[in-house]
Amino acid sequence: MVTNALAADELPPPGEPVEVDWGLESVQGHVVEVFSGPRPRVLVEIDPGQVGEEAATVTVPAQTITPSESATSPWAHHVRYEQAVSAAISRLAGASVRRVERSPSLSKMHADVVVELADGRVMLVEAKTWRGPANESQVKGVVDQLREYARRVGGYGLLVVDRDVPSSNVQHREDQVRVVRWRGAQDDRELGRALKELPVE
Repeated sequence: MVTNALAADELPPPGEPVEVDWGLESVQGHVVEVFSGPRPRVLVEIDPGQVGEEAATVTVPAQTITPSESATSPWAHHVRYEQAVSAAISRLAGASVRRVERSPSLSKMHADVVVELADGRVMLVEAKTWRGPANESQVKGVVDQLREYARRVGGYGLLVVDRDVPSSNVQHREDQVRVVRWRGAQDDRELGRALKELPVE
């Protein structure tokens, strides 16, 4: 998320089954506690037998863990959607993109996906999985934030949501931010069109 703090749905709840990087592999565990703040961290208990006979605990940045297959929380849904959006952008963007990075840190700002364009500029992507219909104030708040951060880094913004957005939030062509609904491959045409419209001069 393009902000200095993550929303509740973008943090795993206690007890959530997760995967944690452990050396060159990933291990299974579950969330014990979440430490919120500008850079949230998560205390994870590694399942017995994964790294030794007894359970071990490790504290890691929240954005470095992924949901296990059995995870069903809103956080797990958000992470899977974010992963799918990142993969779709990589697939659709073509030669205009140099690199696509999910959940990076950019000048102390969190973005779901940062796309490095071939000309060296960046596109900040926010992937949202709102509960219920997206209302105008929700969309406007994220768009305004994306526009400001995009201006700071000399780049562009793209808000990708999994549901319809109010028609009043359709951006003018000269704007530095686009909003698009993407629910899967069936919406690739709309996402591809938004990517082609950016960057705008």
